[in-house]
Amino acid sequence: MPDPTDPDYLAELENFSTPGLTMDPLPAAEVRRRGTRMRRRHQALATVGAVAAVAVIATPIALAASGGNQGQPLPVDQQPPGGWTTTIPTDFPLTTGFPTPATTRPAAVGEIPNCGDWPSQKPADDLAVRYRGESEDYAQRWLVVYPDEATAAAELDALRDATADCAPVPGGEGIEMFFSSVPAPDQLTADDAYAYTQQARHDDGLISDLTLVEVFRTGNALLYDSAYGSAGGDQAVQYELDRRTGAVEPTVAAMCVFSIEGCDPADPDASEAVDEPTGLSGTIPDAFPLDEGLPTDAEGGIGVEGPAHELDLEGYNVESSLRACGAAPTGLPEPVDTLYAGHRTISTGILRQLMTFASADAAQAYAEGVIAPFAACPEDADDRGVSKTYEVDESDLGDYAASSVMRVEVDGEPGPGGQIVQVVRVGQAVLQTLVNHDGDAFDADAVTAHLDGARAVVDEMD
Repeated sequence: MPDPTDPDYLAELENFSTPGLTMDPLPAAEVRRRGTRMRRRHQALATVGAVAAVAVIATPIALAASGGNQGQPLPVDQQPPGGWTTTIPTDFPLTTGFPTPATTRPAAVGEIPNCGDWPSQKPADDLAVRYRGESEDYAQRWLVVYPDEATAAAELDALRDATADCAPVPGGEGIEMFFSSVPAPDQLTADDAYAYTQQARHDDGLISDLTLVEVFRTGNALLYDSAYGSAGGDQAVQYELDRRTGAVEPTVAAMCVFSIEGCDPADPDASEAVDEPTGLSGTIPDAFPLDEGLPTDAEGGIGVEGPAHELDLEGYNVESSLRACGAAPTGLPEPVDTLYAGHRTISTGILRQLMTFASADAAQAYAEGVIAPFAACPEDADDRGVSKTYEVDESDLGDYAASSVMRVEVDGEPGPGGQIVQVVRVGQAVLQTLVNHDGDAFDADAVTAHLDGARAVVDEMD
């Protein structure tokens, strides 16, 4: 818990609400260089550098945001029978659904961008976790506990005021940081919620560098969940809002310990519900039929390989298969165990990776993280008339299933080759399938055909 009399803490609190401190932004020339690189990659959705990441990580900047549930006036003197919980339980699931590796800090004012007088109150206790990815992406969760519900509610209202009616901020020549409200997530169990975004607008209309901030209040506690990524635009906003709201749901549910009613003993604790083993978990048996449903004809190639815990992956182009518009998945949870099986012909490679994770939530985070680059990149075009188009769809197979199909176009006409990336989660296990094809273009039923071929494996995962 931070000491309210600690000079370092007071200095940090003061700096946090004063714009323009701590770290210098990237030079305008660097921002323009990254914008030029991004335009060459694709036209529909941008992936650029870290001008907004620097602003979010270290420098509170102006935000204009509105919306969110302002809530109703709090009942006078209402509190839990035993008084408010003012310390964070040691087993509170703050990192559930959060990218790894995460760095935990026992006391943090946090980095929530704003342009007003915020924060205004010292917390009774707080805890923050941070993640910084290799692709300049960034995420943070910050749980803050106050002496009572009224103080927490007032602090959330102060953040609303501190992020409203703010003017755009120049981000270099031809670039401005603009700010928008987004609908606050209302499907979770929090008493109140608020959300807003920050993005960069280039002078040619290109939108990039999305920062999403979601805030949840339950009782006398506030949870801030923020994330930065280099993509931008309406599609990226909606995707990140859905993805991060789903990832933070178990943590918001666990905030019941700070509520007036407390946690319902008839219902499992949020963290217990997530971590309870379901289906396949732990070490995967060597005899697991991962090759079930793969083609059997080698067609002049190698044919079926595995199942095995070790497999030569060089011929399957795993790293390049998971990239879209120059971006790769980041912050993926590490699997507990992995089993491989594949099939290679002269023109096609199919790789299956069956992975188990420490929890169903970690498995879900992995599955969604793999699909994220494709969902944020509908088209990746070059200046020679060649483009790759990505289409992402979900299905009802297992607990969660999503597929990305990449097709090549040359001067607007179908070109040769293609790629499919599929993930299917069942409990704590994920089946990932990568298909690389150098022959004719995929037909309309290609995704369904590969999902159908994996159904026997999915049944064994349950």
